[in-house]
Amino acid sequence: MTRASGPSMTVLLAEDFSELRVGLAAELRKAGYRVLTASNLAAARRHLQREEPDLALLDIGLGDVADAGLVLCREIRHAVVVTPHLSGMPIILLTSCGGEEGREVGLTAGADLYLVKPVSFNAVVEAVATSLRNRRGSQAPAVPSKASQRRPVLVVEDQDEDAKLITDYLHGGGYLTIRARTIDEARHALPVHNPGLVVLDLKLGDDWNAGLRFLYELRAGGQLGLLRAFCDLPVVLLTERENLGLASGDPEPRFSIYFSKRMFLTGPGIFLTNIRTYLPPDDAPRETVEFGPIRIHRRQADVWVAGRHLTLPNQQYVVLLALVEAQGEPVSRTTLCARAVISNMNHLRPPITRLRATLKGAAPELFGSFDPIRNYRGSHTGDDGYRLVLPPQLANA
Repeated sequence: MTRASGPSMTVLLAEDFSELRVGLAAELRKAGYRVLTASNLAAARRHLQREEPDLALLDIGLGDVADAGLVLCREIRHAVVVTPHLSGMPIILLTSCGGEEGREVGLTAGADLYLVKPVSFNAVVEAVATSLRNRRGSQAPAVPSKASQRRPVLVVEDQDEDAKLITDYLHGGGYLTIRARTIDEARHALPVHNPGLVVLDLKLGDDWNAGLRFLYELRAGGQLGLLRAFCDLPVVLLTERENLGLASGDPEPRFSIYFSKRMFLTGPGIFLTNIRTYLPPDDAPRETVEFGPIRIHRRQADVWVAGRHLTLPNQQYVVLLALVEAQGEPVSRTTLCARAVISNMNHLRPPITRLRATLKGAAPELFGSFDPIRNYRGSHTGDDGYRLVLPPQLANA
């Protein structure tokens, strides 16, 4: 049996069948892993939010929720229940349903491996060991590339072949990409990855107007105003039609440019030329941003304060990123709520309070009793917000 090497790795095992859960947990512990067990969706989410598992082993069906494993898989990949730096953890799905269609659904949701029950305990342990070994190998430090210094482009495209073509073009042009297959995934990706531009397919699944409805939603600031920070984002539309297919009486959508998908057969030239018009690579924010002793690497969601690495919950990470990007200028509560997907401004205060305490605890020699996050009163209530302030020994340096 393969044993975990080095420091003990943590595996989240979400399985509602008690005998299988207990047996698998015992075998994984015997192999040297620390195991967190959950029998339902809520318990699995709690473990993900409170712990930092290195791998998730998820049964697709948990209790009364038939596709709970798929839901969790998507939530992990889009940093809904984990901090962004954990969203790339290996995910193995367990299911009683075989077949290529089921496997495709699992892999499309973001799983790395798809195991069909019945499967031996040894096979599962081997799969866990291999996935973690591959993951560690892929995390070796690399020389930052030109693309790693670019603000990402969000590609909303459900067709794998089309998405690969688009992202290949963008990578060749020096851009990072984030992919969303559905509108829900796009909503989650916006505040987490803060893209500089959206490439949006109008037809998603069998719905010819899904992309158009999302564009209207985005321009209106999103449901409950949660996407207000992105309402002016450049949007490039893709369509299989010769036109946008607007019905009589539909408002004219506000977009940057649209392309017929047939255009891609001619190569990336025209496409990239237009992308650069709206998001010039040389003008795009760098992946690493700093303010005083605080340094954030956007793509890895790494936070360093005075040389000390911090792991922040998602809301605190997004709020801190927005404040660091502002470089000491005030950021309104409206903007922070939109970035952190907080529907009620009164709910912004707790993550701000916890973030203050975390920063001061990380660098007491710098901050001590000094408050690094200050309230800001704007000319209007909606302009009230917060800003980062450097301690005197740094501000005067």
